[in-house]
Amino acid sequence: MKRRNVLLLGLGTLMALGAPADAKMLIGGSCAYRDVPGKATIVSVEKTAASRAQAKTGGGPGYEGFEVRFRFAPAKADAEIAGQVGKSLLLQLTNSWYPGPRFLDKYGIRVGRTLPAVLEVRTSGTCSPYVYAFPGVDLADYFESR
Repeated sequence: MKRRNVLLLGLGTLMALGAPADAKMLIGGSCAYRDVPGKATIVSVEKTAASRAQAKTGGGPGYEGFEVRFRFAPAKADAEIAGQVGKSLLLQLTNSWYPGPRFLDKYGIRVGRTLPAVLEVRTSGTCSPYVYAFPGVDLADYFESR
C-alpha cells in the first residue's frame, strides 16, 4: 500500500499566496493507495482550445499542448474500479499542463499505443480517489517548457 502526504495550508498561508481572506481552510493529511495494474490505450491526441491556450498562459510552459485521452483496462477484474474502466480519461503532466509535441515523441504517445499503467485507488485519507501512473512515462518531465 502506497502512502502520500498532502500539504496542509492554513488560512494565513492561503492569504500569503494571494487567496481571498474568506478562503476556506484546506484539509489534507496522509493518504494510502492500493495499486491496480493494467494498461492504458491512447484513444485521442488532439489540439483543443484549452491545450492551445496554455502557450500564452502566464506561468505556463510556453508551448501549445495536446489533449491526450486514454482508456484504462485492469489486468484482472476489480469490482471497486468498474466505473473507471472504459472511460475516456485525460492524461496531463503532473502540474496539469498538456504535454507538448516533443514530450509525445519522447515517450511514444500516439493514438492506438498501449502503455503499462497503474491505477492507484485511495484506501484512506482525503486525497484524490484515483491516480493514474504510467511506468516509463515521467509525467513530471518538464524538459519541453521554456
